[in-house]
Amino acid sequence: MEDIIRLISSYGVSFVIVAIFLWDYVVNKKSMRDTLEAIKDTNTNILKILELLQVKTENIDQKIDKKM
Repeated sequence: MEDIIRLISSYGVSFVIVAIFLWDYVVNKKSMRDTLEAIKDTNTNILKILELLQVKTENIDQKIDKKM
């Protein structure tokens, strides 16, 4: 029993710090995964918009060429 109390008094603060660090790591990892998924969705949407813009620009160029 004395050994357990001595271990807690010697390493208690270190154990708490390590536990908080590990908990923060797990929470941030999940948050980072969610953020990366949102960025992936945003990039997909930007790609679609750019493709539509390119098609529209080509259509405008064709109309201008027909007028000339």
